[in-house]
Formats: sequence, structure tokens, C-alpha cells
Amino acid sequence: MSSVTTSPSKASPSSMASFASLTDTSVSTVSTPLNIQKTEEQKKYRQFWWKTGNFHPKANWNEGFWEWKNNTVRVIEFPSPFHEGPVHTIVMKLGAVFDPVENTLAGIKACGATSREQDASFRPYGKPPVPSGGYDGGNMPWPNLIIEVVYGQSMSVLKDKIDNYWLLPNRVHDAIAIKLNYAQNNNVPTEMTAWHYCVNNRTVVGALAPVMYEFGTTDRQGNQINILPGQCVINIPLQCIYHGMLNLNIPALPLPNLISIDLFSVRNKLRKENAKLKHGKEEAETENAKLKQAWKSMKPESQI
Repeated sequence: MSSVTTSPSKASPSSMASFASLTDTSVSTVSTPLNIQKTEEQKKYRQFWWKTGNFHPKANWNEGFWEWKNNTVRVIEFPSPFHEGPVHTIVMKLGAVFDPVENTLAGIKACGATSREQDASFRPYGKPPVPSGGYDGGNMPWPNLIIEVVYGQSMSVLKDKIDNYWLLPNRVHDAIAIKLNYAQNNNVPTEMTAWHYCVNNRTVVGALAPVMYEFGTTDRQGNQINILPGQCVINIPLQCIYHGMLNLNIPALPLPNLISIDLFSVRNKLRKENAKLKHGKEEAETENAKLKQAWKSMKPESQI
């Protein structure tokens, strides 16, 4: 995780950062039961996403929080649910596709992600190690498919990383990149664009030629669009998923020849989860207002 110098007086407690960041700075401060309780509650509700794939309305994903320990303050900022939603939807889809071959030689490993790397990645369990220059800098084989999502950020850095790092020769075979525009007030992004890169798809001069899909409610020129199921589908051939498995007979069944990811389901997932969050927030605000009113009715006016 990256580290920068900050202080409680300057750092904002809210963030829409697309990657988690952790900052340690020595300060003279103490924790309070209220701060600790809020931190632990946010942790609990945010872990709900990792366990179930659903966003809890009390998680306050648009807020960061402080942790105090031994005179050190840690500023913790969490990824936006709009960043995590597409990743989770695609990972769950691929997991369901590969589940029938999980305990066979054709099993596919979900390699996970770190804050320095891609959001998710996949490769066959049996992909052989490489002599040098592997995924870990040594002999670890590279993933065959990576997934990366950016929310409210420029695609230029990600495209450069795909062109000049991930999809260099003898590295990753396919990449799915998704760009979501920033939406105020935690509304669902209207502009959603995906690119499917494959090292086999190139221009006449050898440059990567990704297939682009626009699956939001507006395109990149601001025109209204309304896609239907099956209109924006990324198809990944099995040969790409099993690249580098020279001695494996790729199972035609039960796996489909093309691994399909319908981006309509990605958009639909974001809209449903956002509606849940807003509904939960409204319920929480209503309940809070009732509690405040009840408290005021119990206190003399001079003490309010």
C-alpha cells in the first residue's frame, strides 16, 4: 500500500478512491470508545461484501475512517462499491463456469489481487512455471486473464499498463478493462465502457486491437443508449483461458467453447446494489430522525 504524509487536521475522512490506501503518521492523539466503535462497525459491515457479494447500507462505502494505535493514526480509505461491483460480478460468473472442472486437471485458479496489481486474475492450476521473468519476478506462471476496473479515473494509465506490461510477450493472454465515469451523490455511473484485449487480436502493424463495449445509459459522446441482455457480451475462447497448457486436452464439455460475460448483468448488478444502498440509507435516516425526536421529547427544553 502507498504511504503519504498527512495529519488529522488536513486529511479528509471521505474518499472515492479506486484503490485502498493506508497511511501511517506519528501524531499525539488518543482513541476514544466512540471512534473505536465506529471503526469496528464499518469494518464489520464492509466485510459483508467480501462474504456475500452484497453491499450493506450501513457500510458507508463513501467514507474513510481513522484508526489510532500507539500514537499512530492510520487513514483507511476503501474502494468504491462501483469499483468492486463489476469485479465481483465477473468473478462470480467465471467461478460458476469453471466450477464443474474445479477438481480436475482443467481446474482454473482465481489468483486474486493486491493494491499494486490487477483487480482479479485467472490461470489454470497446472500451468507450468517459467524459467525466469515470471509473475513474481521468478518462476511463477503469469495469469491468462486479468480484470481491471477504474472508477472516476483516466484510462490512460491502465491502457499503458496493459499495452506495456501485462500483455507483453510471454505474459498475460487476455485482459478485461472497465471504465466507469464518476457520478455525484453515489448515483450509478451513466457511462460504462469495457475493452477486451487478447494478444491474438492485433492491427496490421502488430498493435493490440481491443474490442470496445459501451454498456451504460450514455455513450462516451453523451448520447442516450439502452442495451438489452445479449447485446454487449465479451466472449473469451477456451484456448485463451488455457494458454500455455500444451499437454492438456481442453475439455469441450462441460465447459462452453466461448466463455461469455454479459455486461448487461454487470450494469444490472450495480443498479440493484445502488438501489439497496439508497433504500437502506433512507431507512437509517428515518430511524435516526425518530430517535432524535424521541430524545427531544424526553429532555427539558433548556437541556436541548
